[in-house]
Amino acid sequence: MRCTDVQVKKKPLSPKEMLPGVFAFAPNPDSFGGISYVVKNDGNPFMTDVPEYLESTLLFIEGFGMPEFIFLTHRDDVADAEKFRERFGSKLIIHQTERRAVNQPDVTFEDFLEIGDVMIIHTPGHSPGSSSLYYPRSSVMFTGDHITADGGGPVAEDFYWTYNYQSQLRSARKLLGYDFKYILPGHGGKRLIANAKESLKEFLESAWVR
Repeated sequence: MRCTDVQVKKKPLSPKEMLPGVFAFAPNPDSFGGISYVVKNDGNPFMTDVPEYLESTLLFIEGFGMPEFIFLTHRDDVADAEKFRERFGSKLIIHQTERRAVNQPDVTFEDFLEIGDVMIIHTPGHSPGSSSLYYPRSSVMFTGDHITADGGGPVAEDFYWTYNYQSQLRSARKLLGYDFKYILPGHGGKRLIANAKESLKEFLESAWVR
């Protein structure tokens, strides 16, 4: 059954292709301006976080096929995830410590979750359950609010609502164990961070990590 509770009051910005088959949506005001993504993934698409629930956005995503899962990076960016699940029949994935942010998530995890060649990594700090997604086919790390874009480079930002900044820095260092070239963050505009692993390493060398 198709959910009929769809906003039609405005025309959204068109999704932007950041890497081949990887599209960014406009910042979602219902998730503090968070940026979400859909990945075509050879006809087996998935999403990281969710955009505004608009009919044009739904049709754009459905053009790739129904997403297998929607990965929610953390509790702040849930927005209308449950409506997307109802529309697409997708599985909602979130870290177990933030499972109450949605009604009955389909999949929760502790330290790590692997779905095919997609890897979801617990990277606490911004929030207790903040997590990142590594997509090796495109050599990209989706980081939500864990790592954001500042002047084109990756930054672990210490927002006033950050749960534990030292934990966030340690989690960022953990990502250096993965072979990625790009970061697609949840904030900082529709911005692809290139040379991301080396840039993140440089940032962490200048940051104080206890």
